[in-house]
Amino acid sequence: AGTVEGFAYSEINKAAGSAGLTWTPEAIAAYLPDPQAFLESYLKEQGQTPSGRTKMAFRLAAEKDRKDVIAYLQTFSQ
Repeated sequence: AGTVEGFAYSEINKAAGSAGLTWTPEAIAAYLPDPQAFLESYLKEQGQTPSGRTKMAFRLAAEKDRKDVIAYLQTFSQ
């Protein structure tokens, strides 16, 4: 997460990627309802102090919608 070269990630996204965040279906499902809270919680779990704001301001509250987004993303290969 937060590691594609040439993309201007926020500091908190880069920190989460450096701390080992990998985008699994479970992580995406937890991220989409509140990206900022997810990243802050993830970094705290890794023993880090979160800093900054994510650029992802959109929240996807409905579980069905989150499942649909994850299913769509899974149609792409690496």
